[in-house]
Amino acid sequence: MSKIGKRVCVVGAGVIGLSTAVRLLDVAPSLQVTVVADLFTPFTTSDGAAGVNVFWNYQPDSLLYKWGFSTYMYGQKLYKENGHLTGVQQFFTVDIYDKETNCINASDIDRRKLSYKELEALYPGSGYSYGTSSLTYLTECKIYLPWLMKRFKLKGGNVLHRHVNSFDEIAADYDVIVNCSGLGARQLAHDDSIKPVRGQIFRVKAPWIKIATYDHDKMTYIFPR
Repeated sequence: MSKIGKRVCVVGAGVIGLSTAVRLLDVAPSLQVTVVADLFTPFTTSDGAAGVNVFWNYQPDSLLYKWGFSTYMYGQKLYKENGHLTGVQQFFTVDIYDKETNCINASDIDRRKLSYKELEALYPGSGYSYGTSSLTYLTECKIYLPWLMKRFKLKGGNVLHRHVNSFDEIAADYDVIVNCSGLGARQLAHDDSIKPVRGQIFRVKAPWIKIATYDHDKMTYIFPR
């Protein structure tokens, strides 16, 4: 770390920014890490979201596969150790497809194919012909972000409320700048490829829903929260 300096700035205080800042101090406690952002929890985009660990059809040797598996194991660890404090919950999810896929791999804990009879019992009259079930984790960010912030500060991290218009404004103050500005990177990093995607989410009271459903063909999902 001495070759790149010890003053690190993480721009952005959403789930990626805070996770990055905490991880930096986990692996290199001597770093001077500062999170710089104009919005912090509960006013970030992340506060309105919940992250679900979902395995897509990754090749076992791909980087996405490794990231997915590491995220899964980390979610499992948080759930077992501090689930009620971190906002991490565990449940089974059913993935629905219109045809059989090769999405099942060794890293999917408890993932198995469902029979037509099982699918019909779960979704009467739906006509679903193929699906799998697996154990997964959901992270409620409105709980997880305050937990991350507390952990970051306990590790000696610093926080600076500031709107950054350009990396040049802060370049002289830090040895390394980590961009975790999310949608803000469109202006901050002049990256026109970053665009917001809007979906329609309805929140209803349905305590009898105990498992998650993800219809990959209709891009529709139901998650118990």
